[in-house]
Amino acid sequence: MQYLLNRIRTLFSFDLLYGSFWLALIILLFFFPVVIGWQSLTEAVPTFYSQPSPDPNVKTLWQVDGGWHTLDVIPLVKSEIAMVKKGVPPLWTPYSGGGEAPIPNNPVNIYYPLRFIFSFLWDSTRAFDWYFLLRFFITGLGTFLYLRFLDLRKSVALWGGIAYMFCGYLMLYLTFSFLDIESLLPWTLLSIEYFFRTRSAARAALIGILFSFIILVGQPQSAIIAFLFLLLYFGWKATRQTASRKDWWILVGHATIVIAVACAIASPFIIDFLINWKQGGTIAAWVSKGLTSFAPIQLLHFLITPTMMPEVAASGHLFDRYEVIIPYVGVSVILLFLVSLFLKKKPFPLFPLYAWIGFIILKNAGFPIVHWIGTLPILQQIGWYKAYGSLALAIVICASIAFEHMLRERERGELVRWRKFYTLIATIPVLFAGAYAFFKSAFLATYVPNFDFFNRRPEMIKKVVALTESWPRVLQEFVLGIMQDHGEYLTLVLFAEAIFFGGLALAIFFLAQKKQRYAVHALLILTAFELWFYMPKVRDGFRYLDPYAQTPPYVQFLQSEYSKKGVARTFSVGNVFAGHLGDVYRIQRSQNNSVIKPQRYFSFLPQPILEENPIDGLWPASRLSEIPKNFLDAYNIRYLISEQELPASRDFRLIYDRDLRIYENLGVLPKAYVVFNTRSASSPSEARRIFYEPSFDPRVSVILEDENVLSLVPRAATENLVAATVLEYKENEVVLRSETDRDGVLVLTDTFYSGWNAYIDGERTSIYPANVLFRGVFLPRGEHIVVFRYKPWWFWPSIAVSLACLIGAIGSFAYPALRNTIASPANAEYPRKS
Repeated sequence: MQYLLNRIRTLFSFDLLYGSFWLALIILLFFFPVVIGWQSLTEAVPTFYSQPSPDPNVKTLWQVDGGWHTLDVIPLVKSEIAMVKKGVPPLWTPYSGGGEAPIPNNPVNIYYPLRFIFSFLWDSTRAFDWYFLLRFFITGLGTFLYLRFLDLRKSVALWGGIAYMFCGYLMLYLTFSFLDIESLLPWTLLSIEYFFRTRSAARAALIGILFSFIILVGQPQSAIIAFLFLLLYFGWKATRQTASRKDWWILVGHATIVIAVACAIASPFIIDFLINWKQGGTIAAWVSKGLTSFAPIQLLHFLITPTMMPEVAASGHLFDRYEVIIPYVGVSVILLFLVSLFLKKKPFPLFPLYAWIGFIILKNAGFPIVHWIGTLPILQQIGWYKAYGSLALAIVICASIAFEHMLRERERGELVRWRKFYTLIATIPVLFAGAYAFFKSAFLATYVPNFDFFNRRPEMIKKVVALTESWPRVLQEFVLGIMQDHGEYLTLVLFAEAIFFGGLALAIFFLAQKKQRYAVHALLILTAFELWFYMPKVRDGFRYLDPYAQTPPYVQFLQSEYSKKGVARTFSVGNVFAGHLGDVYRIQRSQNNSVIKPQRYFSFLPQPILEENPIDGLWPASRLSEIPKNFLDAYNIRYLISEQELPASRDFRLIYDRDLRIYENLGVLPKAYVVFNTRSASSPSEARRIFYEPSFDPRVSVILEDENVLSLVPRAATENLVAATVLEYKENEVVLRSETDRDGVLVLTDTFYSGWNAYIDGERTSIYPANVLFRGVFLPRGEHIVVFRYKPWWFWPSIAVSLACLIGAIGSFAYPALRNTIASPANAEYPRKS
């Protein structure tokens, strides 16, 4: 037994094993209901119907806007992985809008190796929960190892790992894929430190690999912010440790290796994204994110933020806009960060981290000295609230260094100017009191939520009444009263908990000067408990939620219709069949829920949708008459899905009436057809104008952006189209058969997009934009087989370059280490002492 204990102690003397064990244990405890299958991190939001199905119990949000994960991430990953398993590159999906490149458009990217491997091995809905837990582990372990490299003791490094991986930013945006970048930041800082210890091309290649992973996550806004943070850190470190001109030139060479490795490994995504960016677009509000800011009064939120009670922040409209959400980092963490400001000797990397923290706070507060950066090209499209992840990491690193210095005071004398620190602490209550006294209305607006659940969420009131019916009447009335008023009670609780945790942290600071060992463990437990306390614990009741466990009856009906009548589009009338559900069930949605959509999709939308709801294109049943019939017919929209009865019309016929209603558009055009008259347009805007003219009939003519290259013999305006037969319809390939007695233009009602090629009887032919959004080819008379194939030339070469560079970069630093270990076992890494 004693031998076994000694072996365990030996194993735990290794940093990697020590950190991995404790961090994994804490993650499992934090998310215990998820681990045992009682709960899911998939949010219950309207998916198939206008109400969540299955209907959740009383719900507390885990995160901001978790619907993205449920509606978009899960369906896209499932469909993309299914394509990969069939041997089909997931480069195109025809199931959203008129079709799109799914990977660079959306909030998920399977180019990222970790997500791809994990999802390939396990792609059920439950797997996503475990992926998030894995991400917490990677985040915490990277922070732990980085802090150990800075020569902080294990317990302090463990505290830092816990503080960062459970900070408010990583918790509130729990299901967003850009957090993969935050999980890579500490590892990248660690690789930079390794590089400057022994500068070599191999260490530079390691930085390049991590840089490439940051790019491959597929979130350009977060990636740019991360690179700015890392560039500041790298530059500051280089300035400190590079003296001669020769060393600077060597450093430039190593930096070139970093950039080359990063770009080569990430080349598949970079090319895919740039092609999509050139042809894509988004709504105007998202293009000018760089100048959004919060009110100056919210500077107080960096000390005490409503997100410390996420239930209050979410329910009180304080989560309505990302840029006004200031995530918590923990009162104990903030106090230790303030201690770092009063260290007598400030070691690296405090100063670059202070610079970054100051920059992000001033930028998001709208201070002119730095706010102008949001006007620069590219940077104007960045939501700078995404810098709160790197800001939290910077605060945690500073706090960890302060924690270490505080524990060293018994050995080295006073290292902190405690008198000045406590003077600052004493001014904090005065600061809040002054803000309340002089800016009362702004203070209340930013701290006191307006619940008004009786009017906003009557269904939740019913659930709360049912949940509390067995409680004493006084207690039940108190709970309902809180949900009806402006939330003053919970605001008082918010400040009380901040005072409670702050008081305990200050007490531990006193304890550290006398009983160091107890103080370390006490603060570690306090911070872990504090961050657990802030985290919502109840979510959708205590039962596992999988909205995709069963296929709804109306979806089964649509699939049977597809098998009988062939491929056609659906149009969601109201909030039904939302997001990217079509990708999972292989049912085409006419609406597009992607962040970046093909620019031609916006050009094709009718004016009412374009003005009021261009993001997801959903439209109410009561206003369906405002949508031009040409749009529905030419877009190949055969099925209208609605929970409400549509106004009586000769154009639509009810064909399904069970869990909801499905109407058939009787005037729908075929998926592919041939017309014999053309009209020429010089641009998408001109084509749009012609398309929505009352005189234009898509059954007779087609609008081509062909620069007058094609010319057909004019035919009578009454000559209608000839339908083409769809022989095969796959994600990356469409095979058609058509027979006509005269020349015409074949129109395929899918998005015109570079990378698609067309072949008539095996001979390649040109594709022209048709009717704003679609693809058109000149078709000679006779019987022909026409193939549309999406096979961009760059894909497989870029994959080959990426894999070759990744293997070579890994080998460049792994092989020497392995060779040295084999050749000289005595020089192998030994456990680091605490």
